[in-house]
Amino acid sequence: MNDDQLLKDVKKIVTEKISPILQMDGGNIEVIELEKTEKGYNLKAKLMGACQGCPGATMTLQYLVQDTIDKEFPDKNIKVVADM
Repeated sequence: MNDDQLLKDVKKIVTEKISPILQMDGGNIEVIELEKTEKGYNLKAKLMGACQGCPGATMTLQYLVQDTIDKEFPDKNIKVVADM
């Protein structure tokens, strides 16, 4: 799988599995960039709506977004980072 296809697949998972959960609370997420690193990838994502500035935003990224990405792409070493 090349990097463009991986980005497309990541965006699909975010749209189908993560966004609906965040939208239930008035928030959302946008994938900004998938950056290749020496150890894998950094997925830059931006929380929006009610999620932006929420005290639980860090936990949302860590436990919802990161866990979902890890389960869907276990062999890609994708680290989710906030794009502020």
